[in-house]
Amino acid sequence: MARREKKLSKKHQLRAAKLIQEAIAYLNTGRSNEAVNLCRTILNKYPKYSDAMLLLGSIANQSGEFDLAISRFEEILTLNPDFAEAHNNLGNTYQALDQKEKAIIHFNKAIILKPDLVEAHYNLGLIYAELGNMDKANIHFEQVITIKPRFAEVYNVLGNLLNEVGRYEEAIERYKKALEIKPDYTEAHNNLGLVYRNMGQLNKAITQFEKVLYYKPTNAKTYFDISIVRPELEQVSSIERLLAKPAISDEDAMYLHYALGYIYNHTESYSDAFNHFSKANSYIRKTINYDLKQHSSYVDRLIKVYSHDYFQQQEAIISDSELPVFIVGMPRSGTSLIEQILSSHPKIYGAGELAFLNHLEKELADQFKMSSSYPECISQCEDSIKLRLSAGYLEKTAKHSEKVKRVIDKMPDNFLRIGLIKTLFPKARIIHCQRNSLDTCISIFLNFINIKGNEYSFDLAEIGHYYLDYLRLMEHWNNLFPSEIFNVQYEELIENQRMISQQLVEYLELEWDDKCLEYFNNDRVVATASTLQVRKPIYKKSVNRWRLYEKNLESLINILRDSPK
Repeated sequence: MARREKKLSKKHQLRAAKLIQEAIAYLNTGRSNEAVNLCRTILNKYPKYSDAMLLLGSIANQSGEFDLAISRFEEILTLNPDFAEAHNNLGNTYQALDQKEKAIIHFNKAIILKPDLVEAHYNLGLIYAELGNMDKANIHFEQVITIKPRFAEVYNVLGNLLNEVGRYEEAIERYKKALEIKPDYTEAHNNLGLVYRNMGQLNKAITQFEKVLYYKPTNAKTYFDISIVRPELEQVSSIERLLAKPAISDEDAMYLHYALGYIYNHTESYSDAFNHFSKANSYIRKTINYDLKQHSSYVDRLIKVYSHDYFQQQEAIISDSELPVFIVGMPRSGTSLIEQILSSHPKIYGAGELAFLNHLEKELADQFKMSSSYPECISQCEDSIKLRLSAGYLEKTAKHSEKVKRVIDKMPDNFLRIGLIKTLFPKARIIHCQRNSLDTCISIFLNFINIKGNEYSFDLAEIGHYYLDYLRLMEHWNNLFPSEIFNVQYEELIENQRMISQQLVEYLELEWDDKCLEYFNNDRVVATASTLQVRKPIYKKSVNRWRLYEKNLESLINILRDSPK
């Protein structure tokens, strides 16, 4: 039976509460050690004072001492099982440890004990959103707004969720609402700037980024964001001052070196640019657990599992839908340009880089984890399971298909999933983008690319070896499905946009539309590293761009020596 916390007298409660406020003030000004010492002083005088224990647990949580945080919160709940805030904070700790089920249990307990606890509703909404359960997430976010209409953070999160599903105008309104409540909310300014940038509204984007720097002049990522849109030498002195700070974090240094890389690349100081890109990449690489041999082994397994015999044995047609179009290839190979051209056609919707197939792989792996992992488990997968997976994919893309005949999924690394695509959607069109190997690899190295799924991208040698595995896997798919995959050479597209574009539209079995030639007028949102390039007419300066950095590429050239040029 839990021991109940002994009530303090009113006089002692007031005194303890005043000390807690002092500790919080220390914490808010970055003086966490002093906050901890004051909490310990409080507990020496009032040994079971829950608020002091709660604050100590929160400080431990913030500093990554999760075991200590859990013990603090559990000690509180032993004394006072009905302390809703302790359940909420314990939920935060389990969420930080990626133990979502435990986190949900404690957030729910907090809400049962205190239905108007805004933080618990907000945290539960965040975790459901992360799990992809948007219905439950929105229920809790709406509760936050009902209880506390001027809770800026919830509008920022709603903006992010709307942005992720392509409802950009609504996302902008949510960010603006957050900023109406909290004008110095730098995260919302930044998010609003990113949406404007991806929509091609660059002046508005710069305005938002500059507001971030107005409120937070040392925000390293904002210099990075500005450098993508406006890479000008006038920023260099400010960036270098920040880099010179002795206490600068690795993450901030990474963003600042990327910013300098973009600026020097733009001003044609290629040696300086390469130096800064190398430093930026090195900061990321040391945080990543990537094994190129393990990836190469995975490609071997894909080739072995998705064999000619495997597809010969597939008797049932899981789905005869012709809606999905998959644009695949290495990053920076022209996938965004081709999507922009095709999505300018009135019967084609460009949905961007969808993670749906990745989720299907994980779902399969989880379902068969007791017997075999993916891709081996696909051979044990019954048609009923495949049917459910294909129907689930189509359901998620159906919202885009009311007025179109084709929906593009432009996740480049879906070249790893062509076997799964042809299993679930035999009639799906697959467009494979190819580009000069050195141009592709150096462009990956010189651009900040999403870490998740691209862990190979921050070391030139690893990029080269990954590229070779990509080539042999694509050779396997083309041998399995001759004439079914449309292989596009980026350089040929640049030389003859009309001819290649017409061939692509014909491959999708649609009638030609001249809007595809004016793709740069397409105002759709592009949320990739190519967001600025695809808004310009075809240009040739990106062809053989690797020669600008040739003196730094000897090891990469040696790795790729025998690959197609």
